[in-house]
Amino acid sequence: MAEEGQSLQESVRALNFAIEGGDLAQIEALIAARPQVVSHAQPLLEACWFGNREAARLLLDAGADVNASSRPSGGQRPLAQLCEFHQRGVWHPPHREVAELLAERGADPGAVSNEGDQTPLLVAAGNGNREAAGFFVELLGKHQITPDVWESASLGGVTRVRKALLLDPAWATRVRAAGAGHFHMRWTLLGLVARSCLGNHDQESADRLAELAEILIEAGSLVGSFDSEGEEVQAPVAAAAKAGNVAVLKVLLKAGGVADEAFAHAIQSGRQEILDVLEGYPIDLDQLGNPKTGSTLLHELALWGRFKSVKWMLEHGAQPNPQDERGMTPLHYAVRRGCDVEAIQTFLAGGANPWIAARDGQTVVDLARAKKRAQLLPHLEAAPRG
Repeated sequence: MAEEGQSLQESVRALNFAIEGGDLAQIEALIAARPQVVSHAQPLLEACWFGNREAARLLLDAGADVNASSRPSGGQRPLAQLCEFHQRGVWHPPHREVAELLAERGADPGAVSNEGDQTPLLVAAGNGNREAAGFFVELLGKHQITPDVWESASLGGVTRVRKALLLDPAWATRVRAAGAGHFHMRWTLLGLVARSCLGNHDQESADRLAELAEILIEAGSLVGSFDSEGEEVQAPVAAAAKAGNVAVLKVLLKAGGVADEAFAHAIQSGRQEILDVLEGYPIDLDQLGNPKTGSTLLHELALWGRFKSVKWMLEHGAQPNPQDERGMTPLHYAVRRGCDVEAIQTFLAGGANPWIAARDGQTVVDLARAKKRAQLLPHLEAAPRG
């Protein structure tokens, strides 16, 4: 029960912990002690996150807003949050049960939220949750609403988008600008087709998305990044690589898409299926990963411990010893992070030199000694000094 003088925010935190732990008795007690706690959006979002239908029911019975947003504008909403939980396109049953409850209580399937003001249907498509996408199409139908052109593009709705293009060819280059601050994003129809993950584990969906990409390109959609009102619209090839959308990526590259715009996303996420597609195209393996620090992609991979991707880069010819603005090599970052012997062997086999000094004069060997990485030293010290 809420203690006397406890702030509303403290009560919300306590309620969130109870929801996470599935303690229904504590949830009821906290609501009874301070009913206004349900006016905060976070508890219902927590119930959605954990797929806790009973917690969601208690909150809604107490007056929680079924369409609550985590921020005054553009925040996450309950229906959209539920879309993230699936396995190969099949919705996790507890999360579907919560979605069904929210729909019964009047949740708006067209309410926008999350990055770029996405509807639940756009979120489902972007997450590859085919079951959720079907659920929201059906829910929209109950509200006598059909998916709009943007949503149809994410679904691979060839007929709907083709009709829109016939009525207004400008759809091919129209930009959807939405969201604010960190969540501000710009998309074209082709970009939404590219970012859809619905075809990642379903060949029929993949074929529809690829066909729609071809239609949009023929209608004039741009396959590369471009400027819109002073802001960059992400290249569809980059969106496809990030989404793992192989079928659409192949169409985009065939139409002149630049492989380099997709490569960074593919190598950083370690998406082998995307890397396999890109291998037949020219790629700058030594491109900058962070222009502010002068670090290459190899630096960034080492910094974040993505050593399988490091191995791929080195085996395909990336320069092993680039230096950033501080003179540090990728191997400096790997050792500083605390990599294991296998990672060191990967670097050394790829030509990395542990004797190169950074601007502060410290070599990788010096760094390993200073960090007491005793297990790494025999391998580093045995490397030639050339």
